[in-house]
Amino acid sequence: MEKMKFVGTFHSIDTVLYKLTEMKANGYEEDSIHVFSCEQDNISMLEGQTKMNLTGSYGEEWRKGFNTFLGIEEHVFNAFHSMGFSDQKAQHYFDEVENGGIAMFVDTAFGNDTTEGDSSADITESGEVLDGRG
Repeated sequence: MEKMKFVGTFHSIDTVLYKLTEMKANGYEEDSIHVFSCEQDNISMLEGQTKMNLTGSYGEEWRKGFNTFLGIEEHVFNAFHSMGFSDQKAQHYFDEVENGGIAMFVDTAFGNDTTEGDSSADITESGEVLDGRG
């Protein structure tokens, strides 16, 4: 997990492709970006449109597939928590992936560029301030 940095979760293919274009404009190489979804259609629609690393794990075993993708053995929620997110943000990202969100990660070799998935903005989308306590 230390080799990848969380970029964010997205709920449409168009948004993923837009973010990809933005990242490429900022110097990221397409093959250094990794995408995971537990919805088979998401991965199928991205195939052939991108050189990103696409991974999907479907059905009851999606958590095991996500752990393999991240290279961890801990619970998926704990993976987000260990990336520095508050309990609330970790739960939020876990829920987004579980509910069909497309999780995007980038190889950490590209540095510490801050993105919308960064825990430094501990505010929910509705403006609720997160406690940041683990």
